[in-house]
Amino acid sequence: MIAIAVIFVFGYLLLLVWFLSGWLRIKSPLKTALNPVISFSIIVPARNEEHNITSTIKDLAAQNYPPELFEVIIVDDDSDDHTFSLAQTKINTVNKIYPNFKLIRLKKDEKILSGHKKQAIESGISLSKYDWIVTTDADCRRGENWLRSFDRIIIQLDPVLVSAPVLFHNEHTLFQKIQSLEFLSLVGMGAAAIANGSPNLCNGANMAYKKSGFYEVGGFTDNIGLSSGDDEFLMHKISRIYPKKVTFLKDKEAFVLTNAPETLKDFIRQRKRWVSKSTEYRKKEVFAILLFVYVFHFLLLVTGIIYILSAFFLIPFILLLGTKILAELLLVIPLSRYFGKVRYMPLYPLAAILYVIYVVSIGIIGNSGKYIWKGRSVS
Repeated sequence: MIAIAVIFVFGYLLLLVWFLSGWLRIKSPLKTALNPVISFSIIVPARNEEHNITSTIKDLAAQNYPPELFEVIIVDDDSDDHTFSLAQTKINTVNKIYPNFKLIRLKKDEKILSGHKKQAIESGISLSKYDWIVTTDADCRRGENWLRSFDRIIIQLDPVLVSAPVLFHNEHTLFQKIQSLEFLSLVGMGAAAIANGSPNLCNGANMAYKKSGFYEVGGFTDNIGLSSGDDEFLMHKISRIYPKKVTFLKDKEAFVLTNAPETLKDFIRQRKRWVSKSTEYRKKEVFAILLFVYVFHFLLLVTGIIYILSAFFLIPFILLLGTKILAELLLVIPLSRYFGKVRYMPLYPLAAILYVIYVVSIGIIGNSGKYIWKGRSVS
């Protein structure tokens, strides 16, 4: 057992060093005084977002970007609340000044069992007039220079897909603060993997890609039935064709902010949705990393439980837990500094221990059964 623990200890340490080296390799785009030149079509799928849609439209209307260079397409995904009417009212006001906002209502397609968001994005793209597509979610907030940050990196690096950071904010409870630490780790690891030439994680709430690239890889046609994956699967396919044309936008003006789930029930639903696509990954290296991380945490949990019954497992338990905490701190500390979450670092030991239980349990339940998402039952 000790030999197995040693193997996983070295493997996990190397993996975290690999992530750290990738994160440190990413350079922020230069802040130039040049006027924006890239034209964007911003697609915002919205399902039951009556509490957020007005703020989203307000953020987009306040962009420090020439209005003739971008359009906004809000796609109401068959909401059963007041999302559509509130969006219509706000857009009517905005368009009196900048007539570049559109609103469409997507009716439920009985043939689509789970991939409603993908259908909404595809509908928006089909109506878009610019080659650069930017996707974001209706429950997020963004700063006035958000689009400018995309413009800068596209001009400087000429990518086909740009992944950008999504962070939690307004963390009021201990539960939300712990989630915030875990979430920034996911952002950092996704960014690092892109920098290392092996893209794995990204977030559709903050990404941009060429429309021509979207259609070249077939869009969402091969995974339309999955409730998630409108971001990662697309990135994986584009990276196969354009391996050096996927980049991460390391720019604080590019941050998109959203709220962490308030309850354990909502948290589990969110993570089930994310994990539900894991068995569909076609990139072997992505699946291998996920499997290794899962087995590492599984061993840690098992040795911890058995140690309670037998002191023989004390050494492998200490090796695994000590490596996990120390190795992850190598990555989490610089990430917390960059993303402004240093104040939550005292919670890290607790977060690390809870994460062990979370990884093992969500890995088991994530690929089984249905769950509720945005008022729909999906699987």
